[in-house]
Formats: sequence, structure tokens, C-alpha cells
Amino acid sequence: MRKTVCLLTVFLILLATLASCGDAQTTSPTEAPTTSVVNLMPDGSVIIGELPSDYFSGNTDQGEKQTQVQYIPQHEPYVQSTQADTTDSQLAWIIDVYTDVYNTTKASGTFMGTDAIEISGITVDGSQNASVDSIVHSVMGAVYKPQTLPLPPYSEENDFPVCIFHEEDAQSAEWKDLGNGQAEIIITPKASVNSTLGTGQGKMFNVINDIRFIFDYMPDFAIGWSEGDINSNISTTYDGGFCRVVYDRVSMKMISAEYVMKLCIDIKNMEVLFSSHNISVNMTYTQSFPAAS
Repeated sequence: MRKTVCLLTVFLILLATLASCGDAQTTSPTEAPTTSVVNLMPDGSVIIGELPSDYFSGNTDQGEKQTQVQYIPQHEPYVQSTQADTTDSQLAWIIDVYTDVYNTTKASGTFMGTDAIEISGITVDGSQNASVDSIVHSVMGAVYKPQTLPLPPYSEENDFPVCIFHEEDAQSAEWKDLGNGQAEIIITPKASVNSTLGTGQGKMFNVINDIRFIFDYMPDFAIGWSEGDINSNISTTYDGGFCRVVYDRVSMKMISAEYVMKLCIDIKNMEVLFSSHNISVNMTYTQSFPAAS
């Protein structure tokens, strides 16, 4: 059965518990806890247990996908500039090429990749705690199962068949002729806060949707706010991520791709057992293409 509880609940509850203990927690677990497999879905939801065998069956309907794609004519070869910064015209050209490559590749419905999550920089009241790190990583190792997914952004409700990332969404971009009939594109999107799928960095990545609702699943007597409310105390900042694409310059299809999303979740003024704490968690979510056969 599908659950709409974000995976972040798992370790946020742990952080809240450990925050109330402070440095009194000195021992680390010797093994990961036994629990069900949790699948973090691209739309920010979670499926507990095995995914249904037909979950991604919509990707096999190629006829429908083909009718939704609008192709952009191929461009003349572009000579990479030696300037440190990409000019506006160069940026526009690179994003146009990326759009063409993305649309052509996603229309095939066969270019699938795997994902991975890395958690780092966990702090409670500005300090790191080895016990917190150990428990969170143990839980993640036990509950997270890599998935096979199409190019982001993607959700079951909207698979985004054509590119929605535009020139104004890019911080910078690079194009390089690899000299073997292939070229490489690297795009860094602009930073964004509290993005959802289809907005901000959610135009390029499978962002984690609004995490504030997870506190609805926590008992009122255990969690509160010493100042402000849930809206002012929780934020998710997406910054530092990028995508790297290698494509065939004749077919305009991707040969390999890597989408690296970096985010920082900040929770301020969280009151646990009458004690206020600030919690910060850095995450890197990577989708690599193609998936290993």
C-alpha cells in the first residue's frame, strides 16, 4: 500500500529523540534495525515494501509518448568559449541543445537509471554527534532500496514527457565536444527554496516535496515550536546540484547522464520535551543513467 509519509520521517524522529538526550547518547548501534523496505518515490511519497510490478508500466506506451513530444531542430556545432563565464547567447544555445537531447531521449521510454541517497552534515544545535550519524546511516541502509527510474523530473501522475527546464532556470552551463561524435553538457540550476516537482530545481530534479506534513504524524505532546510555527521554522534549500549529460551528436540521444541534487533541510526552534533545538541535514540524491543491466 502506498504511504504518503516522507522517508525523512524516519531519521527526523531519531534526530528529535537524540536531540533531547544531547551528549548523553554515547553508544552506537552495532547493527541496522530490522524494518520494512521503504521506497522513496520521485514525487516525494513513499511506498512501503516491494513496488508493484506494473508501477512504471506507463513508460511502455510509446505511441502515446511520441505524440506528446515536440522536437527542436538540431543545431550547428558550437565552439566552446574560452571565457570564464557563459554568455547569455551561449547559455541559451546550450539549454536548447539539452532540451532537444532530453526530449529525444525521454520519448524512447527506454533510458532508465538508478538512484542513491547520501546523508551528511547532520547537526543538532550546530554540533555534529557521532551517535546521531551512526543511527541515521544505519536506518537509511536498512530502509532505502535503490530504484529504476526514467529521466527526472518524474512522478506517476505526471511523467513530464518534455523538458520544462529553461534558460532562466540555469545558473551556468558548459558544452564540450568530446571528439568522437559525442558531446558533453553540464548544467548547474539556480538555487531554490522549498521547491516542488515542476518548480524551482524541481524542473530538473526529483525534489522532495513539502516535508512539513510529516509533523502531522508526530504526537503533539512530543513536538512543538519554541518560536514561530511550522511554516517559519522548516525550510529545504536546493543548491550546488548539477546534471552531466553525454550524448550522440547524430541521434541526439543521451549515452550517459548523471543528475546530482543537493539539498539542506533546516528545522529551527523544534521543542522536544520542553527543550528547543535546531537541526540541519544535508542530502545528496543522485540518479545515474543508464542503469546497470
